[in-house]
Amino acid sequence: MCIIRPSFSLSIRVAVFGVALGLLAPSPSRAQATGPDPSSLTIEQLLQVELTSTASKFSQEVTQAPASVSVVTAEQIRVHGYRTLADILGSVQGLYTTYDRNYSYVGVRGFARPGDYNTRVLLLVDGHRLNEPVYDMAPIGTDFPIDVSLIDRVEVIRGPGSSLYGTSAFFAVINVLTKNGSSAPGTRADVSLGSLQTQRAVVSVGQVFENGNEMLVAASGYQSDGDTRLYFPEFDVPGRSSGLALDADSDRSAGFLGSASIGRLRISGAFVDRTKQIPTASFATVFGDGREQTVDRRAYFDAAYTGQFGGQWSGVARAASTIPATPEPIPSTTVPMASSCRTTDRMRVKRRVSSP
Repeated sequence: MCIIRPSFSLSIRVAVFGVALGLLAPSPSRAQATGPDPSSLTIEQLLQVELTSTASKFSQEVTQAPASVSVVTAEQIRVHGYRTLADILGSVQGLYTTYDRNYSYVGVRGFARPGDYNTRVLLLVDGHRLNEPVYDMAPIGTDFPIDVSLIDRVEVIRGPGSSLYGTSAFFAVINVLTKNGSSAPGTRADVSLGSLQTQRAVVSVGQVFENGNEMLVAASGYQSDGDTRLYFPEFDVPGRSSGLALDADSDRSAGFLGSASIGRLRISGAFVDRTKQIPTASFATVFGDGREQTVDRRAYFDAAYTGQFGGQWSGVARAASTIPATPEPIPSTTVPMASSCRTTDRMRVKRRVSSP
């Protein structure tokens, strides 16, 4: 058995510091600019709404984009009550999602190879590549670093996009555009409760300053006990196991998002720390033990500068970094037989341990 010691202290300290920074910032003195209500627009007006097209890397109308584009707005996310990015993608035509009690996976038009960690779909956050560098995994479940209430819209571009984005852009390109200080002004708090002892909380602070600069910081937390009684017929062996996994499906995560726009420069970053129990005894671990779990820690920093040249040309200079955290495997001394366990934290570790 392999146990990972979860570390929530880092994310909590960063989140509290970010929220405190937002509270200390001066309040804006100008009115916030708000866009038109999509529900009040006609079909013709909706087709003329400009979006930051992932298909062409510049703002254009949906009807002019050289690809099949689907857009899920913040209002649609709120109305339908989506809780994860997987829920959002499952509502897009031609896409579907699956869940194996550990990760969520997205399929495109019937293609979803078992054991493929979303490597054939490119996931972007405000243009920053989120697929991890080892397995090209794209997180779309509770391991996604941004709470859905902080998403402004999700753009889905069907079809290959490798000519623009390179690796992973085979079936589709998914670009998640987050809110900023003007779209989420002031201090906001969102708390929700659900079945299976599910709890979720989000706190955000957005500001627009007199000089036009803006900032947004947000902290989020999620926890759920999951299904406390799961039956797996594959493990129902008389005399050995009843096939029941009890209290082995919990899911906990904490995240932080921060962004600031200073003139043409936009700086953003996010962090997530997630611990998920695995009730399926994956990788030849002991079924029903309850200590098998996966720890995901992801962080990134991105700075992008957008400028115009010659009046007709525009360019974007981007510097980005993805910061992995190394897991700390702790061998158990109570398992009487050798077992193997894998942990996913930007790289996968396989280790055999046994009792002394």
